[in-house]
Amino acid sequence: MKASFSGWRSWATLLLGACLFATPWTFGTSGYAASPANASANASANAWVVGVCLVVATWRVPIVSGPWTAEVIKAGAGAWLLASPFVLGFAGSLSAWNAWIVGVLTIAFADVPGIALALVILAASLRRAGLRLRARRLSPQKIIGYEGPEEPPSPGRLCWRIVECSQQIHETLRRHPSEAQVEACILGHAACMHDLTSLIELSAARLPKSGPLRRRKLGLVRWAAIRSIHRAGDAFPGAAGISQRSALR
Repeated sequence: MKASFSGWRSWATLLLGACLFATPWTFGTSGYAASPANASANASANAWVVGVCLVVATWRVPIVSGPWTAEVIKAGAGAWLLASPFVLGFAGSLSAWNAWIVGVLTIAFADVPGIALALVILAASLRRAGLRLRARRLSPQKIIGYEGPEEPPSPGRLCWRIVECSQQIHETLRRHPSEAQVEACILGHAACMHDLTSLIELSAARLPKSGPLRRRKLGLVRWAAIRSIHRAGDAFPGAAGISQRSALR
């Protein structure tokens, strides 16, 4: 079901890119391309460039650079379409409404939750590199030594720790680890599960006192932690992977 939906979204984005590329002829603004100072020329050039970007991001980028890169490009193109009428000076025209509609649909078809998780993982990796906490090869002792704090931190910091440890486990298991490293990763995964329980309990205690924005943030924090632990559990080989995935159900 997930694969078919992803394919449907890709075809829809591809169609949006092709339609956007054709809009200068549809609205009769393609003839203004020779006059760079004209707002219609800006709208036409914008439609052609972004339309090509959407087609390439949907058709070619997933093969060359991976699906996450393609989703980031599509989300960025959608955000630019929302801002471009104001930046390029053609707001209020039919081309502007077309750019806004296509931009909203492009963002809707992009895998925004996946992008958010990728950014969280990237931020965790950069933080580890900046603080020099990550060695070239992860030792079993480092994973075993992962423990939750004595006093519960904020949900955001607790989520950060879970994502960081889960990413370390995932990277270790991708490098054909030894049996000792797999066992250490199992212990680290269990520690993450323990902290996830603490995170859920802490979020549930804060929900009644939180406003709509705070509730949304707590929901995203829980989602990121659960998704990262799922990702680490899927990396376990054989029977170990089945047991780790079963623990999350």
